[in-house]
Amino acid sequence: MRRRESLFLASVFLAGCAAPEVFSEPRECVVRREADLYCLGPAQPGPPEKLPRGTFVHTLRKDSAYSFVKLGDGRTGYLDSSCIAPAPPTAPAVPFDPPETLQIPEPVPPDLREVPAELPPL
Repeated sequence: MRRRESLFLASVFLAGCAAPEVFSEPRECVVRREADLYCLGPAQPGPPEKLPRGTFVHTLRKDSAYSFVKLGDGRTGYLDSSCIAPAPPTAPAVPFDPPETLQIPEPVPPDLREVPAELPPL
């Protein structure tokens, strides 16, 4: 009976330990609210800087509570996973063709130096 209980507890413990999720390609994410960026790991004494809302980051690895991210300037650090969300998709590039304009011929102005043979009635 003791052996069965210990096997059950071991399986429950191992099921609760989630392996970190490592991405083959960085996932583009955006910071949802102001977040603490930990450069040395999530257990460092204090956050060295705060990332403002809307900052784009590349998620390299996601653990249960923290994600290892890379900023646009090349710095890396750890962010709380609840503070980031997938970035919105970028719009595909659409080639722009300028609209064709209709060529309207310019009217020829009358030559006012000529006197007509007949004058219109008054």
